[in-house]
Amino acid sequence: MGENGAQITDYSKFSEAVQKIQEANGPDASALAVIYAPRTAGTIDRFVDSTGQPLQPPESFRQMRKFVTNQVPVNLTKGDSTD
Repeated sequence: MGENGAQITDYSKFSEAVQKIQEANGPDASALAVIYAPRTAGTIDRFVDSTGQPLQPPESFRQMRKFVTNQVPVNLTKGDSTD
């Protein structure tokens, strides 16, 4: 979830998660995985920069394994957002 539960708009939350894991002496990004809903996968696929060009992911995101499943809920509430 993005800030206050809002939809994510860039790769920063993934980058921050990798950093926290590495700060705890965890493995590098190539040994990590992320699991998210199809809706999130679609949102990530449509990330664009300020000129409308596809947003290139950072190396840490590229290295992570990604698993998409409809078993991840998309109806949770964080803060006052219902996105």
